[in-house]
Amino acid sequence: MNFSILKHITQIIEQDSKDTSYKFALLRAAIEVIQEKNPYENRLESNFVELPMGSLVFKWILYYYPVIEAGIPQTSLNKRLNFQELFKEVISFYRTKGGLSTLHTNFYKGDFDIEIKHKVFGLCKAISTTIRSSPMKHIGFSIYKAHYPIFIPTAPAKKIKLPFVLNIAFLQSNFGTFKISNDYYEIFDYLGSFIIGRDSILLAWADFSLKYSQTSTKEEILNIILQEPIYKHNTGWAATFFQRKLKESGSLKCVWSGKNIRQNLHIDHVLPFSIWRNNDLWNLMPTYSKINSQKSNKIPTAALLKERKEYIIRYWRILFEANPQIFEQEITQNLIVIEDFQEANWIDIAFQKLLYASDYLIQKRGFESWNG
Repeated sequence: MNFSILKHITQIIEQDSKDTSYKFALLRAAIEVIQEKNPYENRLESNFVELPMGSLVFKWILYYYPVIEAGIPQTSLNKRLNFQELFKEVISFYRTKGGLSTLHTNFYKGDFDIEIKHKVFGLCKAISTTIRSSPMKHIGFSIYKAHYPIFIPTAPAKKIKLPFVLNIAFLQSNFGTFKISNDYYEIFDYLGSFIIGRDSILLAWADFSLKYSQTSTKEEILNIILQEPIYKHNTGWAATFFQRKLKESGSLKCVWSGKNIRQNLHIDHVLPFSIWRNNDLWNLMPTYSKINSQKSNKIPTAALLKERKEYIIRYWRILFEANPQIFEQEITQNLIVIEDFQEANWIDIAFQKLLYASDYLIQKRGFESWNG
């Protein structure tokens, strides 16, 4: 099994541009179709597996019905999904007829009212077109710098016409196919339920708790399990300290560029707060405002850290001298162990740990790197 694919999936989630929820829906649908062992699955000799596009279409109908009905935004900038208006018409029809469950039953039995059948068929075609032209085309572009790098669609063999019986089998047989490599297929097959969260430890924990709860619902239990301390982006002490240093000396060196900072001083989290949730002094460095904006929530590469090692270590010494108790407490909780800090070369040990953290976040977790 090619575990580098897991890194690529993380990169897709973290780095691929996302103006809509299409990519999430595509990954979820592909995983579920693979794990359900679709009868139309076809293993090809070219290390690819072929699956029916119609299965994805049906999954998308199940996913998007409740969120569109609830009015939950699925695009940025108040845009609409390509098929949203048609979907609303279908939802409106089923609102007093049992909702999604009835629509689901109609698909299984191929038993649609004549007044809604053509709209459901049109919705299926609109979703199929959207899947082919949008998420399949662009998903993985941040990694491979090419279109259709993971999912390769194949057009239907003939023009799709409204059938006498519109059911799941019709979708699977007539809406074309898509191909996916064996590497992605295996990861989705073995680990897909964990990737989409269906078999996550948190859900299993909630199910266990629900079994013995007298009053709570699963949603209430899950919300309690997910509670954690409120983490806030905070550079307070470091910002005050470096502002005072700037006023005393007239300038400071930007940790990333080496430029003199005379104004527009920002305090940067070396390992971004949004990822590392860490406001420790060792993780806070003075930087020029424009440089800080360029870095944003990216991870500095090991090469950049080594290049700026002199400045990082200089500021560590300054911060330790100014606030030794807090600096030691924080660095021995989140970067090195107490025994390492008691060594004469604790700074070199700490710097190696910082390099390791950077490499881990970039290489294994797939977060976006920054090389200055």
